[in-house]
Amino acid sequence: MQFYGRLPGGGLLALAAHDISVAGIGLGAAVLSDDLVSGLVLSTCHFSLPEDKHDLLFSATVRHITEQDARGGFRQWRLGLQFNDLPRPAEARVQRYITHLERERHELS
Repeated sequence: MQFYGRLPGGGLLALAAHDISVAGIGLGAAVLSDDLVSGLVLSTCHFSLPEDKHDLLFSATVRHITEQDARGGFRQWRLGLQFNDLPRPAEARVQRYITHLERERHELS
């Protein structure tokens, strides 16, 4: 999944998602914009779930930014965003997606 958000200065934030819940989304970044700080509200965000035709539209608050050392001595960051105004139908789509993933994982074990 690819997440897109608009930074307050107008720049586009495009990051890969690594985790999702009905409350928020976890993102990974190899490069971090100086504008991105904990507590920042991203007013125009969207992403689409795999095999879903429509983007989920919402605003989000950056709740944490954690720096990690990656293989090869590179740095990377994990970001946690909280959905602020994800509509109920979109929450239901996220929950169905999570349930689908859990069912697939259970079948593989």
